[in-house]
Amino acid sequence: DALIQAAKTDEDISKLSLKQDKALLAYKVKVLYETMVVQKKAIIYKEADLKLKEKDYEQAVFLKNEGLKTTADESKFKSAVYEAKANLNSAKIDYEKAKKTLELYMGEQIGDVELENVKFSLPQDIRNKILQHNYGLEIAKLNIQKNKFIQRISFEKINRWRFKRYHIYYNS
Repeated sequence: DALIQAAKTDEDISKLSLKQDKALLAYKVKVLYETMVVQKKAIIYKEADLKLKEKDYEQAVFLKNEGLKTTADESKFKSAVYEAKANLNSAKIDYEKAKKTLELYMGEQIGDVELENVKFSLPQDIRNKILQHNYGLEIAKLNIQKNKFIQRISFEKINRWRFKRYHIYYNS
């Protein structure tokens, strides 16, 4: 009886784990898409920033050659160009990382797509349901219940074993 109850509880835990995994997967996909949108915008801004920094550097080189700027001034602008390149590469890497991870979740190549700045929002009733259903807490409660069933089975086996030993000892 307790063994059957433990098995049923295990099945309930599996069902809750599946619900939890589905909710987590949906959340991860949403975050990855939003990351792609943000990083795509960051790439555009950082490309423009790099172009501006390169023009500033070209101007600094010209002014240095004309004797109006020092080598230190030129180096400062050159450093700004390198920093802008690093920032651009970082944004590109973050975009590609989010894209590749999303492709893994989807099981297909995304390719070059036009990303829309979409606000993901859950309807209020679903949001309330998620807040009310803490799957991790429910799973923990069911695990406690299952362990009580297993403990009961263990005690029953121990008591049967003691009973048999007692009868064998006193009946022989």
